[in-house]
Amino acid sequence: MLADAIETGITSLDDLLIDGIPRTNVILVEGGTGSGKTLFGLEFIYRGATQFNEPGIIVGFEVSLDKVIRDAAMNLVIGIIKTVKNLADN
Repeated sequence: MLADAIETGITSLDDLLIDGIPRTNVILVEGGTGSGKTLFGLEFIYRGATQFNEPGIIVGFEVSLDKVIRDAAMNLVIGIIKTVKNLADN
């Protein structure tokens, strides 16, 4: 890992980045509607704050706070359901 790089805390992304993200970089995430940009940003900020004590900010232009909260909650519920099903199958 680069001396001044940060991990994301998202295992598959950290594996792709190899050396991490240089600390002073600004990251732009772009994609089509419903591709998960906002949820990715929320997870990135959450993991940075909880695992690495890193500050962060998300800037959104066309998403209401209510929609962000609703989508994040749905993603969490779907993740829990998948985890429980996987545990039950094994």
